[in-house]
Amino acid sequence: MKLLTNLLAATALAVAGAAQAEPLNYDVINLDASARAEVANDLLMATLYVEKTNSDASKLAAEVNRTLNQAVRLVHEFPGVKIETGAQSTWPVYDAKNRLTGWRTRAELRVESKDFDAASRAIAKMEGNLQLSGIHFVLAPDTATATENRLIDSALKAFEARADIVARSMGARAWRAVNLNVNAGNNRPPMPVMRAMAMKADAVEVAPQEFAGGDSEIVVNVNGAIQLQR
Repeated sequence: MKLLTNLLAATALAVAGAAQAEPLNYDVINLDASARAEVANDLLMATLYVEKTNSDASKLAAEVNRTLNQAVRLVHEFPGVKIETGAQSTWPVYDAKNRLTGWRTRAELRVESKDFDAASRAIAKMEGNLQLSGIHFVLAPDTATATENRLIDSALKAFEARADIVARSMGARAWRAVNLNVNAGNNRPPMPVMRAMAMKADAVEVAPQEFAGGDSEIVVNVNGAIQLQR
């Protein structure tokens, strides 16, 4: 009997402690607010490629490598333009009778720059030996982060303003935040720019293109709950 009494007492204390630890959930209101900004895309990203066929795999590799190396050296003339090796693949070529006749290789180079003019001139020179697969414009990571940080402050102030309106409308003397979530992101995909036709490898000269990067929309959302204080 004594053991049962002690057990009941311990259970009662545990229930009482849990009740005291549980927060009061009355007068809790869910709110959300946001801040947004249009920001000019400041980073150009382009992909160029070479695709060649040869009956000799080693000669094909040497030919492709020469073309890529020449393009890399060319881009080094433009300090504000970065270049890196992209995807590369080789596959067999068969004739109508399913006999192996040679090999085909496709290799890509990726160009990245904040200097649109320099990138345009570099790409135009590269198109003498490579073909342009596509160009798109995005926000540079540092630009996106700086914009998001600026908008966080605006979004939080918008949340506070809404909380004040709710508190006044509900006759509360004040409010306190129960929880807050802050989310940031880009609402628009990268802006692509495509060539109408692939340039021929024997083109004498390609005129640089004037690029317009367009804008991206950065949005910061703040949502959470407030508890009114009567």
